Amino acid sequence: GLNEFNLKRSIFVEDTLDNLIPAQNLGMTTVWIENKLKDIDIKKKSTIDYSFINIKSFLKFINNN
Repeated sequence: GLNEFNLKRSIFVEDTLDNLIPAQNLGMTTVWIENKLKDIDIKKKSTIDYSFINIKSFLKFINNN
């Protein structure tokens, strides 16, 4: 089950904000890869820990940290 994993040290990367909600509820760090939707519901925005314009910029960020 989920208890076997350390979800607090897990990263969930997604381009759909709705999919970040369950990951955040489980304690995962959430990364939103921005898409063409520029209007972000303020409630959903709170589910974003990090945001990047594309996966390449995210990978560059984690490679440098």
